[in-house]
Amino acid sequence: MGINRITRHDKKKHKFPVLGHSSRPHPLRLFPSIIIHVYYVSLLAQLRYKKLTVDLKRIALDRFLAQCSKYYARNMKKLNFKIFAHKTYAPILELTNSKDTDLPYPLSYEYFNTAPIGMPRTGMLNMYALGVHLREVYDEYLGDVYTCETMKMQTAEYPLSMLSGQLVNAGLWPPAKIQQWSVDLNWQPIPTDYTLAREDTLLLGAQCPSFILEMEKVLNMVQVRERLTHYSSLFDHISRSTGIKVQRPSEVALLYAVLETKADLNQSLPHWAEDIFPDGGMYNVSLLEYDLLWETPLQKQLNGGTILKEILANVLMYIDGQIPKERKLMIYSGNERNIVGVLKGLNLWSPHIPNEAASVIFEMYFDNETESYGVKINYYTGVDGITIPLKMPNCTEICPIKTFLYSILDMLPQNAERLCNWRKINLSDKPHNHLLTGQ
Repeated sequence: MGINRITRHDKKKHKFPVLGHSSRPHPLRLFPSIIIHVYYVSLLAQLRYKKLTVDLKRIALDRFLAQCSKYYARNMKKLNFKIFAHKTYAPILELTNSKDTDLPYPLSYEYFNTAPIGMPRTGMLNMYALGVHLREVYDEYLGDVYTCETMKMQTAEYPLSMLSGQLVNAGLWPPAKIQQWSVDLNWQPIPTDYTLAREDTLLLGAQCPSFILEMEKVLNMVQVRERLTHYSSLFDHISRSTGIKVQRPSEVALLYAVLETKADLNQSLPHWAEDIFPDGGMYNVSLLEYDLLWETPLQKQLNGGTILKEILANVLMYIDGQIPKERKLMIYSGNERNIVGVLKGLNLWSPHIPNEAASVIFEMYFDNETESYGVKINYYTGVDGITIPLKMPNCTEICPIKTFLYSILDMLPQNAERLCNWRKINLSDKPHNHLLTGQ
């Protein structure tokens, strides 16, 4: 029996333009890596040289990829990357132990992430269904037996990210016959990795001190203040109705998450939200919040750029043999802001609120006819169950790796940890203006 995807509540689904369904891609081929090791080392050395211009860096990439195509024309297999989003749930214990009219406070992502939290049954089933979907799509490619070489999953330190990762793994990796350990439980433990929240620039870049400081600057930009004036009546309406002074788009976006959580818990929704939720003013301000997260170079590099750099680095290391040849899948348990940042970074964003289990999927290919690498990008809409092939500007559906690299090169952070500013640094150095030096 298949797993039914459960929508959040009876409302209009968030729309994303449907471009068609993806077909199962052809297999790739694997080859030895020693031949171009010297080119790989040379490439990294050139990319890390501070005074090297972007044009010279691109020449270095051209030479490296040319050697890859020349010597690695046989037996290449694909490596897939998947970034999925769990839903931003309001603190459930606080909602279930209070009156229906009560709302959690403060309205901050840090509080929502760190407060004691659970996941509604609908959310658990949706995340589990995502794992089942991956098993259906990649069953032959992955094989039945899980090994730590085959797949790696990274979560954030926060409970929702960890719970979501476990649920996806449960659907993706039911134990093969040789791995079954209980006749009553069709499940096996799968390890995941995480980085401490105060060191996580990959999935939690939007919580970096420098990012928060940058957001204050964005909110004080003249053009942003003008945009916010269009929603002043909405802010006033919510503030009067809730008793919570709402002034920021992020607060409206978190209130939107509160109302969705209440709906998932079958709690009644407040009357003041009838004309502004799930569509209307609160939806529009939530979309505005996504735009404000991506206004400056620093924001782009910490919210999207770090993930794209992670994918690029792993592609290069896989080609060079530094990642096990058995590795087939790398998964990142993120949130909707990660999805938005990656899609914006690829110039593939279409305004919508990502559904639970929404995912951006990167599939790396080697084309034996053209002897070149390429990346195919799919967007999985989550609970809607639709896979949409995405095509980057000036690319075919399988984007040549050089075009892919050039498209994202300028938003890759030089040093994400330094840029994040957990430790005191001199922001006048503008480290986000440098690329890939590793210093």
